[in-house]
Amino acid sequence: MSCNCNEDHHEHDCDFNCVSNVVRFIHELQECATTTCGSGCEVPFLGAHNSASVANTRPFILYTKSGEPFEAFAPTASLSSCRSPIFRVESIDDDDCAVLRVLTVVLGDTS
Repeated sequence: MSCNCNEDHHEHDCDFNCVSNVVRFIHELQECATTTCGSGCEVPFLGAHNSASVANTRPFILYTKSGEPFEAFAPTASLSSCRSPIFRVESIDDDDCAVLRVLTVVLGDTS
């Protein structure tokens, strides 16, 4: 997930559309939800308020260069729909190597 930055580029140019920077930001939001970060208008938690615990997953979709959602294998009980374009960041290291979890959408009551 390299940004292809070098000393000839301005820092802003490197950050503008860099996948690794966006994934790192999503990971930081998730980590902040489980630490002592405050809440309020300056912290963009989904549905956050002081009396409830905050879910820290920030689902996101990656798009290919041609604009199609990137999908990964997500095994389910029914193998008829076992691909998903929805991910969660599990971790990201200093070399911008990220571990992603594939998420699936469950609609309605599954019982």
